[in-house]
Amino acid sequence: MISDPGMVMIGGAVRVGLGLAIVIGHDIWSGGVLPVAITLFGWALYLSGLLLLFAAQERLSPYWTA
Repeated sequence: MISDPGMVMIGGAVRVGLGLAIVIGHDIWSGGVLPVAITLFGWALYLSGLLLLFAAQERLSPYWTA
Protein backbone atom coordinates (compact mmCIF):
# COMPACT_ATOMS: atom_id res chain seq x y z
CA MET A 1 0.00 0.00 0.00
CA ILE A 2 2.84 2.42 0.76
CA SER A 3 4.16 2.14 -2.80
CA ASP A 4 0.90 3.52 -4.24
CA PRO A 5 0.51 7.28 -3.58
CA GLY A 6 -3.23 7.14 -4.15
CA MET A 7 -3.72 4.52 -1.48
CA VAL A 8 -1.56 6.49 0.94
CA MET A 9 -3.76 9.55 0.38
CA ILE A 10 -6.93 7.51 0.85
CA GLY A 11 -5.54 6.00 4.05
CA GLY A 12 -4.56 9.45 5.28
CA ALA A 13 -7.99 10.86 4.50
CA VAL A 14 -9.70 7.99 6.33
CA ARG A 15 -7.46 8.49 9.36
CA VAL A 16 -8.12 12.24 9.37
CA GLY A 17 -11.86 11.63 9.15
CA LEU A 18 -11.92 9.04 11.92
CA GLY A 19 -9.63 11.10 14.12
CA LEU A 20 -11.77 14.20 13.70
CA ALA A 21 -14.90 12.20 14.44
CA ILE A 22 -13.40 10.94 17.70
CA VAL A 23 -12.03 14.34 18.71
CA ILE A 24 -15.23 16.23 17.93
CA GLY A 25 -17.50 13.61 19.47
CA HIS A 26 -15.34 12.73 22.46
CA ASP A 27 -13.17 15.70 23.49
CA ILE A 28 -13.11 14.83 27.20
CA TRP A 29 -10.02 15.65 29.27
CA SER A 30 -11.34 14.64 32.69
CA GLY A 31 -13.25 11.77 34.24
CA GLY A 32 -10.59 9.10 34.45
CA VAL A 33 -8.01 7.36 32.36
CA LEU A 34 -10.26 5.81 29.70
CA PRO A 35 -11.93 9.03 28.43
CA VAL A 36 -8.55 10.78 28.24
CA ALA A 37 -7.01 7.77 26.45
CA ILE A 38 -9.80 7.78 23.87
CA THR A 39 -9.33 11.50 23.25
CA LEU A 40 -5.56 11.07 22.90
CA PHE A 41 -6.14 8.17 20.49
CA GLY A 42 -8.37 10.44 18.39
CA TRP A 43 -5.70 13.14 18.28
CA ALA A 44 -3.00 10.60 17.38
CA LEU A 45 -5.17 9.20 14.60
CA TYR A 46 -5.86 12.70 13.26
CA LEU A 47 -2.20 13.75 13.32
CA SER A 48 -0.98 10.51 11.72
CA GLY A 49 -3.55 11.03 8.96
CA LEU A 50 -2.24 14.53 8.34
CA LEU A 51 1.27 13.10 8.16
CA LEU A 52 0.19 10.60 5.53
CA LEU A 53 -1.61 13.27 3.53
CA PHE A 54 1.12 15.89 3.48
CA ALA A 55 4.43 14.06 3.88
CA ALA A 56 6.32 13.10 0.76
CA GLN A 57 6.15 9.42 -0.14
CA GLU A 58 9.94 9.21 -0.43
CA ARG A 59 10.28 10.22 3.21
CA LEU A 60 7.71 7.68 4.43
CA SER A 61 8.74 4.61 2.44
CA PRO A 62 11.96 3.76 4.40
CA TYR A 63 9.83 3.16 7.49
CA TRP A 64 7.61 0.53 5.86
CA THR A 65 9.88 -1.29 3.42
CA ALA A 66 12.06 -4.17 4.51
